[in-house]
Amino acid sequence: LESEKLWKKEIKSDKLILRCVPFSNWNNELGEPKYCLEEDRSAFVREYNATPEASRQEFADKARQIVKERIEHAEQCQEWLEEVEEERETLVEEARKIRRDAIFDKLRELGFDNEINYVMGLDSRHVISTRFSPKLVAFENHPLVKNTRPLTEQVWSNIKDKLIDHMELVRTRWQRQKRLILLQERKEFAIFAWIEFRKTLPPTTLMPSLVDVWDLPPVKALIEQDSEDILSVAVFRAAIDLEVTPEFLRNLRTKQLMLLALKLSHPPTIYPEKVLELATSVFICNKIPIHLYDRARDRTPVYWNGNSEAEEFERILFYPEFLYHSCNTVRERQESYASTDWETYAEDENEELGVDKQYIDGVRDRWSIDGLVVHEKARKMVEKVLETCGLGPETTVQELDDLDPRLICLKCTHGGKADGERLCQVWSWRNTIKHCLKMHWGHAIPFQMISPADAAKARDIEATEYKRRSLRSPPKDKRWRCMRCIDTPKDLGRMAKEDLQSHFVKNHYNGVWMKEGVDYYQTKECGPLQPLTVKMVPQAVVD
Repeated sequence: LESEKLWKKEIKSDKLILRCVPFSNWNNELGEPKYCLEEDRSAFVREYNATPEASRQEFADKARQIVKERIEHAEQCQEWLEEVEEERETLVEEARKIRRDAIFDKLRELGFDNEINYVMGLDSRHVISTRFSPKLVAFENHPLVKNTRPLTEQVWSNIKDKLIDHMELVRTRWQRQKRLILLQERKEFAIFAWIEFRKTLPPTTLMPSLVDVWDLPPVKALIEQDSEDILSVAVFRAAIDLEVTPEFLRNLRTKQLMLLALKLSHPPTIYPEKVLELATSVFICNKIPIHLYDRARDRTPVYWNGNSEAEEFERILFYPEFLYHSCNTVRERQESYASTDWETYAEDENEELGVDKQYIDGVRDRWSIDGLVVHEKARKMVEKVLETCGLGPETTVQELDDLDPRLICLKCTHGGKADGERLCQVWSWRNTIKHCLKMHWGHAIPFQMISPADAAKARDIEATEYKRRSLRSPPKDKRWRCMRCIDTPKDLGRMAKEDLQSHFVKNHYNGVWMKEGVDYYQTKECGPLQPLTVKMVPQAVVD
């Protein structure tokens, strides 16, 4: 019978049964409900009913006392059993330890000292190849080792050959592990040398990523040389100085620009940057947007522009933003690894490649633009904006930013143009593109550019729009980066000026003495901070 069912019944006899009949866990499972045998219940009820009514309370008290004594005896038996099992387990472990130590002594005599030290440390977090050696059994779990029989000479002669074969396998894995650790140590020194070298160049120079540095021919030769020397930072710095020359950087920039230009409909053959600078060269990142979040600790969206925190989920990239886009050199850590993918696992675990202070589960990667694709809808909308502004297709992003036009969406006004009476929403050209992507599914709808005088009035209104809407202050202009932390795990990424000063006070020195170009710089991975959209009554424009 189940105890819970009896408790739920408001019957006095059932409550009595729960106290006077032994209940226990079923099948040694802890917790409720507990059960009793039906024959015990029936026997108690039968005897209880046969007892004169005046003596029933005494009978029930005696039954409860019997149950109590039974429980106490069971607890004593359980304690005794646990002590016996613990003692037995101790004896077994001692016997196994004596046998294991004896086997170790025999194997050390055969020259397997290093291999024994390796298998004893298989659970160490510093062992890279453990998860990539599934066939390598921990020595103490080997069937021939964990046996409790004493190791006599006869027993040793029977198991000697099998254990030697096992230790030869361990030796192969140990040598591989030793090599992996050496390579990782060399790679870390190469990183330190690169960070030191990078400080000698302008921070906005297009350069290899940290992982790409390992593939530079002289650096790779040093990392993979057959010696067991760790090598110093100075050795790798000399190799980098020899390889990364001004000509190397020019060729690298040309290659990166050409790869991007080849993604466009009409790629250039000689001057790729001229085409990439055009306002119609628009990209979008189709990777998992780890760049959507500014900090791993608070998951604050990076590109919030005051209109909506989710508005930048589909972030369009203009020149030069796509050149410095974070996904070009950062990826997410993998959740699982193939048995042969030890190199990726080592990179994910390498603290020097971590960017956890910038992106959730991010790690540095080789430079790649596989995630960048041309945003055809945005490109067509930019063409429409240029046509509306009276500009040609050769107009660059910088020229359009310098003009800074203000536009009306004629789709939202149902075709009505500015006439000096109509209240219209006025957008910057970048916000116009985002508005059409969000509200009009990216269709190339008609626009109207308001007059320069009205555009100037719109900018004045934008300056006070946050206060008028009773919103919090404008979003921080996060376009500054610390040069002292660049390419290190301490790099916080883009920061506002006030956050940068706090960072310097906490990590470097007094932020008052910061000097642009020496201590910090303005990054190119984001466009200008965009204003809120405003409403106004623009005057009619003569076409």
